[in-house]
Amino acid sequence: MRRTVVVLVAALATSLAAAWPARGARAGPGEPADAGRRERRRVRRLAVGAPGETVGTRLLAGAVSVFEASGGPGGVVAPGPVFTQGGGGLGGTAETLDEFGFALE
Repeated sequence: MRRTVVVLVAALATSLAAAWPARGARAGPGEPADAGRRERRRVRRLAVGAPGETVGTRLLAGAVSVFEASGGPGGVVAPGPVFTQGGGGLGGTAETLDEFGFALE
C-alpha cells in the first residue's frame, strides 16, 4: 500500500509542477502583468486519501495526507500533516474498516 501511495504522490507532484506557468509567461486577458510571478510563489496543497492505512491496530481505518508544492517547475514537494479520524482536530474515532479518505471533495 505504501509503495502505491509513493508512486501516486510522485506522479501528482509532477502534475503540480507542470501546472505552474513558465518563466516569463505573459499574462492572459484580464490578468495583471505580474500574474505569472505571483503564481510561482504560491504554495499548492494536495490532499491524498489512503483508505487502506492502518491506524494503531485498526486495519483499513484510513488517513488523509497533505502534500505542499512550492517554487514552480523543479520546485519542492514536501509532506505535510496526516489526518485520521479523532486526530488533527477531526471528530470521530478511527475504527477498523472505516476507510477514511476513500472519497475527497
